[in-house]
Amino acid sequence: MSKHVKNYLSDTSAMMVMAQESNHFFYEHLKSIEDKRNRNPEPEIKELLQSPEFESFLIGDLGRSFNSIAKLENRFSQAEIIQSQIKEFLEN
Repeated sequence: MSKHVKNYLSDTSAMMVMAQESNHFFYEHLKSIEDKRNRNPEPEIKELLQSPEFESFLIGDLGRSFNSIAKLENRFSQAEIIQSQIKEFLEN
């Protein structure tokens, strides 16, 4: 992980990461970027994991995940109701 997130994350960039179709291409793109910094990331990672900023990002991502799950469950319930109504309409 890099401290760039703290400097570059905005509502717009967050929405781009949370793509509706799939995040597959986003992660493929990240994987394709070569790290030319030639340094040991261990100390930076350890420092980041202990930082309040990381905790805030983690809590925010967890909240967005629960929100997405709730929306999916709601859509699933709505789809079941619509399917039931269509079936009832076709039978009558």
